[in-house]
Parts: sequence; C-alpha cells; structure tokens
Amino acid sequence: MIDHVIVALDGSELAREAFEYAALIADAAGAELSVLHVAERLPIHTLQKGGPDDDFMQVAEAIRCCESYCEWREMPLEVNVVDGHLIDCLASRSNETTLIVVGLKGRFARVGVGSTTSWLIHHARGPILVVTGQSQRQLNRVLTVYDGCEASRRATAFAERLAAQTKWPLTVLAAPGLHQGLDDVLEGAQAATSDGQVITLGSSGQSEAAQVERVAGLARHALLVLGAYPDSWIHQLFTGGTTGHILKHVKGPIVVVR
Repeated sequence: MIDHVIVALDGSELAREAFEYAALIADAAGAELSVLHVAERLPIHTLQKGGPDDDFMQVAEAIRCCESYCEWREMPLEVNVVDGHLIDCLASRSNETTLIVVGLKGRFARVGVGSTTSWLIHHARGPILVVTGQSQRQLNRVLTVYDGCEASRRATAFAERLAAQTKWPLTVLAAPGLHQGLDDVLEGAQAATSDGQVITLGSSGQSEAAQVERVAGLARHALLVLGAYPDSWIHQLFTGGTTGHILKHVKGPIVVVR
C-alpha cells in the first residue's frame, strides 16, 4: 500500500509534469502528497554534463504552480525545502509505502545521464516513479509486464496492490522472452494475478521491449509498472534492454519496482 507520494522538485518543466502525475496517483490512492526541493551546490563540471535545460523555471515558481494545482483540486500538499545532497535526501525518505517521483531530465540528469534514477533503482527501499516526458496527464489504468522472472513477479504483485488501492483496472502483459515461452508465461501471469486482465501479443517475434512499447501506446492513460533487474539495470539503460528501452521511448509515468 502507498501512503505517501514524494516528488523531487527542481525548476524544470518535466519536474512539474512529474508532479501532476504524482498528484493524480496520490489522489486516487488516498495518499499524502509532498514536494521536496534539495538545495545543493553542484560542481561546475557536473552542471555542464547535462547541458542547458530549455524549460527550466525558477524553483519558487515551480512550488507556486504545485500549490495552485493542489488548491484547485482541493488536495493538501506539504512543501519541504532542505539543504543537502539530492540522493541522500531521497534515499532517507524511501520505504515500501512511499512512492518517490523523479523526472528523467532536468537537474536529475545533470549528475550524469540517469545516474540519480539508476542509483535509486539500485538502493531505494521502495518503488520509484520515473516520468520520461509529457504524455496525456491522465491515468485510469495500471499496466504491468510478466515474463516469468522474479522481478516481473514483484512488479505484478505491486501493480495488483496499486490497482486495488486506486480502483483502476489492471492489465498484465504476458511477454515471452529469455526466461519462458508463451504458454508458460501465460500460465504464470494468470497465476500471479487474481483480478487483472491478462493479455499477450503472441509469439510474433517482437522483443519484450517492443511489445511493451506497443501495448503502452494502445492502452492510453495507463500507469506502467516494471520490475527492475538490479544486477544489470545500468547496462540495460545504455544498451537497450527492456527497462532501458522503455525509459527512453515510452513517454509518460513508469513505476520501477525492485
């Protein structure tokens, strides 16, 4: 069960996009919502790695936008501005019932391409919501992927709990890949969920990543839940494995479960 949603807020447009997704989830789940801005001094050479952010806003303006959004929706919002290191502050707040929300770009990419996100995937004690770009900004369904591996089992279990909490329908994509064939994956997916609709694109020869990307495009307004492969997540991010491929090509909110 998710009882708290924390948005890591910088001044970028993507961070505001991430906040709006976080607010939708918090509202549907009946969870507390807060924003966290960490004021830290980044070395000049580190800032140069990410390049300019054309959509960067002042942090104070970003906070006002968040407050206005919640006032309009009549939602309570907690605002925390602290000094420290971004990763340390996020890690200290991470737990199994807290959803940490980050944007893949903005300042969070400037400490190295995706390094904040990848660190959280490896070390956070709870789920991470990664917002990869502007999408529909509406959510009414949970979509997850089952391929027979342990990470996909954890993702399916989390997705089912989240769907029950938000009262959104759950769709489970049975995606045969390296771990199991189609028949075994279908059987495993059906055993892994009691309420979800299990679908498959069949053994069309498409990669698992291509299947997920296709279904995410068809299932509009879906919150995608993926299992992380901790031993190879960074490798996947740069070489096009399933999680990395989706983070690069699917625009919208993606929950990554360790």
